[in-house]
Amino acid sequence: MFPPPVFEFAGQEASRVVPKHQVMLPVILGLVAALLAAPVAAAATLEDQVDAIARELMCPVCAGQTVAESSSTLAVQMRAEIRRRLLAGQTREQLTDAVRDYLRALPERLVRSGF
Repeated sequence: MFPPPVFEFAGQEASRVVPKHQVMLPVILGLVAALLAAPVAAAATLEDQVDAIARELMCPVCAGQTVAESSSTLAVQMRAEIRRRLLAGQTREQLTDAVRDYLRALPERLVRSGF
């Protein structure tokens, strides 16, 4: 641990030992505050990830809009699915590959269903 602080008063040296509880209390309070703030920071990070991925994908029902820009029902559902998959632990690459594979197969599914 650190040596006790040394103070000088009018050329005389004096040392003062600070009790451990006075040193540790601010440290513990700081750690508790950081732990309580972590979920808020994680939520912002998740939303940033959802938005970044949604900006890479074009909305299949909107002309010239990304999934992030669109307010269509499908785009809202796609953002919710992106969020769900990220929370499930999928990587960005796994998620974008799955969405792109689904969108590539969509016309074939519509033809088979008689649309």
